[in-house]
Amino acid sequence: MLIKEMKGIKGRVKWELFDKNHKLKASGVSHNLVVDEGDDYLVDQLATTPAQDAMAYMALGTGYTSVAKANTWLETGYASNGKALDGTYPQIKAGGGNENILQYKTTFDAGEATANGIDEIVISNAAPEGDGSEPIGQILARAQITPEVNKAASDTLVCEWEISFLGA
Repeated sequence: MLIKEMKGIKGRVKWELFDKNHKLKASGVSHNLVVDEGDDYLVDQLATTPAQDAMAYMALGTGYTSVAKANTWLETGYASNGKALDGTYPQIKAGGGNENILQYKTTFDAGEATANGIDEIVISNAAPEGDGSEPIGQILARAQITPEVNKAASDTLVCEWEISFLGA
């Protein structure tokens, strides 16, 4: 019954860029699109024995074009652009009335995922290839990072993603 009443899935990506002294340099919020692979993944996870691996990574890119349901990866990945989710994620958002929100978080520390023009992000169940290209796996969602981020080697980029499951 729950699935018949489901009205949709909505996502929000928040990012914050900190300098080496932990001072906030820039931030932004955008919305995502759960892609076709993501729809398939969510159905798979409701099965008694899911066949697909859990979403465990975020990856960044520098070649954003409009997000489409058929997307399977970033438009332009780059070397060392991905990282596993932070230790306690994914998790259900704490607080009253938020039981329908699943949170993902990845912290790209100093020396990780350094690039200029970072403007796209995905949640994936597989780590990117060494050159940042698409791995064998699925993505749940893809989003634009706006405004574009220039992450220096000494910066830390924190990306928080919320997926809300919307009922009637």
